[in-house]
Amino acid sequence: MNYSKRCKITINTTQPGYLGEDEVISETKIVPCSQSLLSASDQVNIFGKYTKSAFELHLQGNYDQIDEIEYEGVRRSIFDVRFHRNSTVVIVS
Repeated sequence: MNYSKRCKITINTTQPGYLGEDEVISETKIVPCSQSLLSASDQVNIFGKYTKSAFELHLQGNYDQIDEIEYEGVRRSIFDVRFHRNSTVVIVS
């Protein structure tokens, strides 16, 4: 697969802090990715209707907890995250 594009992912983690307060640590990474369209059956299974703005982003590497994703300068909504071999497939709209 050709990972010719780049996207920015944000991973938020919480750690116990001073006096029991939670500290949120935000980590931002720029990772290589590839875009592909969703099939008609995937669109109906995930969204319940046909949405032409939805697509898949294949990220190179495994990322467990993705909180935000920014692709082509726009923050996208994450609907589903799947893992395939050494890549993470994120369905966004």
